[in-house]
Amino acid sequence: MIPSATETRYLIRTARGYQRGLRFQHPGANPNWTQFPEEAELWVDLTQCHEACRQYTRITGESAVVVVHVIPTATSNTAVPK
Repeated sequence: MIPSATETRYLIRTARGYQRGLRFQHPGANPNWTQFPEEAELWVDLTQCHEACRQYTRITGESAVVVVHVIPTATSNTAVPK
C-alpha cells in the first residue's frame, strides 16, 4: 500500500468564480483569469496570497477571496519490484 499525502496551496477566486491565472498557460488562454484551479497561480504562503487578494479588491473594487486548494500526492518508502 502506498501512503498518500497532500500539499496545501492557496489561490484567489473572484465572485464570478474565476481564479487568478498563471502567465503561461495553454495557447489562447486568458493570462489573467481562468475557470480552472489547475491553471491558477498557487501560493505556498497564505499571508502573501491574502495580501494579493486585498490588493486586487482595492484596485478593481471586485470582491475576491482566498481559497484553500489541496493537491493530493503519493509517496512511497517501498521500492516497486521490476
